Amino acid sequence: MQGPERFEDLARDFYATWDRLNPVSASWLGIHEYDDRLGDLTEAGFEEQSGELLEYENRLGQIDPATLTPDEQIDYALVQADIRAHRWSIEKVGDWQRNPALYVQTPLMGLLALRSEEHTSELQSLAYLVCRLLLE
Repeated sequence: MQGPERFEDLARDFYATWDRLNPVSASWLGIHEYDDRLGDLTEAGFEEQSGELLEYENRLGQIDPATLTPDEQIDYALVQADIRAHRWSIEKVGDWQRNPALYVQTPLMGLLALRSEEHTSELQSLAYLVCRLLLE
């Protein structure tokens, strides 16, 4: 990459990555690209999330907020807070290690998200349900 990274590109890339790693959350946000996935709820999956968060936090740190527009500065602070909150949740709170409800809630919420919206045909929605139940 030549020159400083554009904040807008970094933010878009971060949220696309986060949605890919957290497909159930993405479904609830109306992002349906990953409706056929549940997400990796293993230790390796949370390590991957943590690593991605650290990478984005480092990349964000390379951008000087003073060079951004006032609106971008607000967005910068929001993205930074989002990254830090997710890292804190995974690395410090460790809910994924202590809360067995996470492993029941995530699949159930993933199924509910698919049934709560009518963005696809009934047949496609059922296919996504089967994928989330069987493939993950």
